[in-house]
Amino acid sequence: MTISMHDQLSNATSEVLRDLGRNEAADRTWRKAAVKKLIEKNHPYMNHPDFRELRLEIKEEEDGLHEVESIIAQVEEKVAEVVPVQKVDVPEQAKEDEPSGPFKASFTTKNL
Repeated sequence: MTISMHDQLSNATSEVLRDLGRNEAADRTWRKAAVKKLIEKNHPYMNHPDFRELRLEIKEEEDGLHEVESIIAQVEEKVAEVVPVQKVDVPEQAKEDEPSGPFKASFTTKNL
């Protein structure tokens, strides 16, 4: 069982997160995750001068994510306007004739 970075940092104290964020020997991904946790906790350590670059990077990523989500929502609205949802009625006879189970091929070697 693998424990995710988020799970490992979720129980860390703010001091541990601060120290990890400042540790230049640590992997940048871990440092950034530690700073992100401090931001989520809204802890004063998040404003440490050593975290300036990581804070800017985290903010840019969040802004980009919000922009992408906004674009996706706009596209979904446009698609819903252009392509109305159509209900397909299946005749009762067809429902009874077809056995339930795996899909049936409409073209097989018997059709050749």
